[in-house]
Amino acid sequence: MLSFLISTVTFSVAAYAFNRFLDSHGVDSTRSRTVMVMLLATFVSIGADWAIAEFSGDAEGRQKNAAMSEALHNGDSVQILKMLAGF
Repeated sequence: MLSFLISTVTFSVAAYAFNRFLDSHGVDSTRSRTVMVMLLATFVSIGADWAIAEFSGDAEGRQKNAAMSEALHNGDSVQILKMLAGF
């Protein structure tokens, strides 16, 4: 939940900052500018979410993927269902 809140605030701040930057350089407000600002703010927001996941230790999903591939390779249906359910 913390990651969601931080990435949402980061998106808003980044969009505001990019709009101010483009306004100061005299770029007209068009749809392509709006799309560009949204994309840049989205990338910044995703980066902030990634950073929060790395620092809080939530990024250990890569290790779970290895265990999932082992369960699929072994064919253990109970283990596969447990992993899909998130236990």
